[in-house]
Amino acid sequence: MADFIVENIDTPASIDTPNGFEYLDHPADVILHGWGLTFNMALSECIKGLANYMIPVNSVGTSETMKMRIDDIDNDNDAVYLSLDEYLFKFTTELFVAKDVDAFYSEGDHCMNIICYGETFDSNKHRQGTEVKAITYHNLHIYRNIDGMKSHIFVMLDI
Repeated sequence: MADFIVENIDTPASIDTPNGFEYLDHPADVILHGWGLTFNMALSECIKGLANYMIPVNSVGTSETMKMRIDDIDNDNDAVYLSLDEYLFKFTTELFVAKDVDAFYSEGDHCMNIICYGETFDSNKHRQGTEVKAITYHNLHIYRNIDGMKSHIFVMLDI
């Protein structure tokens, strides 16, 4: 797997909006870039971006809620990796598609609480996107308020 280098943390999309996500090209996989005014917002955007990559969320409602709690988080890398991995597991086992996400990382308690708003996948309503096989630690880049305004997360998805 080839390394990727983050040359410009702010991309054209992230300059124009306070929070969001986008997909960046990679020779073998895809790089998910999430950003927000805080680390928690950037992580929430990454989870939304992961969901959207698998099932485009423009047709997804928010009538259902799914909660996730992840304990024993040692650092920001763990918070990102374990949160995305847990969402991928929930999607795979419960077919829950998140349209909106609120992530709350408590460094002092070493835990992450995530609330996802969405609905269960329905093949008559939702279009399938690309299967994500795994979240990777490889080349995970996290920048907390690097520009004084936003946090950025870059994570490679194994597709």
